[in-house]
Amino acid sequence: MSRRAFGCVRKLPSGRWQARYTGPHLAEHKAPVTFAFKKDAESWLGAEDRLIAGGGWVAPARRQAAASAGAVTVGDYVERIIQRRATRSRKPMAPTTADLYRKDYRLELQEPFGAVQLTALTPAMVAAWVDAPTKARTQKGRAYDLLKSVLNDAVEEELIEKNPCRVKGAGNPPPLARARC
Repeated sequence: MSRRAFGCVRKLPSGRWQARYTGPHLAEHKAPVTFAFKKDAESWLGAEDRLIAGGGWVAPARRQAAASAGAVTVGDYVERIIQRRATRSRKPMAPTTADLYRKDYRLELQEPFGAVQLTALTPAMVAAWVDAPTKARTQKGRAYDLLKSVLNDAVEEELIEKNPCRVKGAGNPPPLARARC
C-alpha cells in the first residue's frame, strides 16, 4: 500500500490499483473503478484533492449516481417507479391505480416533461406547467401529486439533490366555480 499526503493507493491481487481517501465528512471514499496503473490511481486522488480544496467536492458515489441519472428521462423514471410500486412485496398497488397513474402521466406530464432529463427538471419548469390554464384541474392536481411523489423517490435514491415540485397547493386546485344553493 502506498501512502500519500492525501489518500492512499494499493495493489489488488488482480494486479490493478485501488484508490481511496477520507473525505471532508470523515467517511471513506473509494474510486468508482480500479486502475491499471499506479499513476492513474494517484492522478484520480489528486483530482479529488483539488475538488475538496476548491469547494466543489461531492462524494464519488453521488457523482456517479447523478451522472447515470442524467441519462434518465422523467418519463422513463415515472414508469420505473410505477412498476416498482405495482410489484412491491408488502402491499402491491392495485392495477387500476397503476393504470390511473399512467393515464395522468400520459395526459398531463408526458408532453411537458416526458423527454426532459431527470436532472434537468427545474422548479421554474414545474411552476410554469402548474400555472398554465386547464379545464382538467383535478387531473392536473393528481398528476402534480404523482410527479412530486416520483421525484421524492429520486431524491431518496440520490439521483437529484432536491425535489423541483414546490408549488404550494398544486395538488389540490380550487374548483372552477362554486355551486349555488
